[in-house]
Amino acid sequence: VGAREGGGVPRGGDREGALARPATRDALIVGAAALVLYVLTLYPDLAGGDSGELTTAVATGGVIHPPGYPLYALLGKLFVHLPHASAAWRMNFMSAACDAAAAGVLCAAVSRWSGSRAAGIVSGALLASAPGIWRYAICAEVFALDNLLVAILLLLAVLYAQGRDRRYAMAGALVAGLGMSDHQTFVFTGAPIILWAAWFGRKDLLQPRVAARLVLLFAAGLLPYLVLPLDASHHAPVTWGAADTWQGFWTHVLRREYGTFRLAPTGIAGAPDSSQTVGAWASDLREQIGWWGLPLALAGAIHCFRRSRATRLGVATLAAPMLAVGVMAVLGNLPVNDPLHRGIVARFWQQPDIYFFAWCGFGVAWLETRLPRWGTVAVAGALAVLPAALRFHAMDRHTSALVRSYGAESLRAAP
Repeated sequence: VGAREGGGVPRGGDREGALARPATRDALIVGAAALVLYVLTLYPDLAGGDSGELTTAVATGGVIHPPGYPLYALLGKLFVHLPHASAAWRMNFMSAACDAAAAGVLCAAVSRWSGSRAAGIVSGALLASAPGIWRYAICAEVFALDNLLVAILLLLAVLYAQGRDRRYAMAGALVAGLGMSDHQTFVFTGAPIILWAAWFGRKDLLQPRVAARLVLLFAAGLLPYLVLPLDASHHAPVTWGAADTWQGFWTHVLRREYGTFRLAPTGIAGAPDSSQTVGAWASDLREQIGWWGLPLALAGAIHCFRRSRATRLGVATLAAPMLAVGVMAVLGNLPVNDPLHRGIVARFWQQPDIYFFAWCGFGVAWLETRLPRWGTVAVAGALAVLPAALRFHAMDRHTSALVRSYGAESLRAAP
């Protein structure tokens, strides 16, 4: 099928084929373990931030704040009808399911790409246990679904690099469109992978008929935006803007009230400092992957580039976080020297950090070539288990009812 669809012979020989089934099994185990971890620490009710608005807008058929996050809303309409607990818990569980799936997909991607099952397990486990990921995996937020789509795009890129099977490029185009329907910052972490695929498969993918199919699939991924006018016409208790009018629709989708690709209207939060933003991201990255993670990721990145020298996929994975962080430093107009604003900006570092989790896995693959088998097992086991165990107490929110208590007290004191 690969030869027929994409005009190429699968690369990597028997090793990738022999690794496929164990990698899938490992991915399922990592994803299931992450889901258990998240459910044990899940908010039992409403969390802070945007969680209340997201939950209420989805549950009542309203429109979420710009740009509307229509894919999140559509998926949320399935989760909000689960036959368990409150609507708030169900939406929190949706985030848990998406980030757990992202951990499993990243595990599969790195295993297939590096040729090491240990590398995949470590990458998936590090993603699942990173504080920045975990924090938004246990409450209603839009970032977990974006993490899943970034991980899927990376897996599709790996599979396309190994076999030039056009089906993976087609699926990638659809995922890219869906990513833009969930969170528009997807363009910064996804564009380098898309451009890489166009260059790597240029003899096949840039043929007029094939390119047209790719564009149509990308456009199909944007179709969830058509739900916004319908939801706006419901006039739900919680709904933003006037997306049921032509001008209101584009104002909402393009975030004109905030400033397109901006976090706040000009003059609201003060001028940002790009160097401070980059420094804050670097400091946050050290927290996400640990003090030992930086040298491991560096060794892994070098190993990744060497392994993907023929396809240059490693170059795309370097460009993605650089572009995402760089754009945020220039356009993310919130000063990170303020703790509240820094927390707002830090939420957008989850997607570029995914590539660092992947490189940490490649670091384990590099160690695997230098350590005895028992040494690799010990290192991979420690990296997969210890971060989650050490952070569990700090991340646990399963008894947190602060928001509901605050609301109940406000109502009690009211006439």
